[in-house]
Amino acid sequence: MKEFKLLGVQILENLVDDQDNCTQVKDAKDLIPNIIELTREGRLDCKLDFEIVHSSLKALLKLVKLGRSFGAKCLEICTSWKSSKSC
Repeated sequence: MKEFKLLGVQILENLVDDQDNCTQVKDAKDLIPNIIELTREGRLDCKLDFEIVHSSLKALLKLVKLGRSFGAKCLEICTSWKSSKSC
């Protein structure tokens, strides 16, 4: 299962290199919270988990670099997502 998560996030990471794809990704419902969730899963002493987290963070970084408006939208999504999760 983790192999599929890694493959999916690596595909996403490559897709967001294109500006048009970034626009579609930022408009996709619940995609950013799902990417963030991948950074919270697993144990980083496992190479596969580390690669999932690393690729997820790289994809998020590429999305945040889109500009101020998207960064603000991402922060808003993350804040509302975090408040809906129970610790």
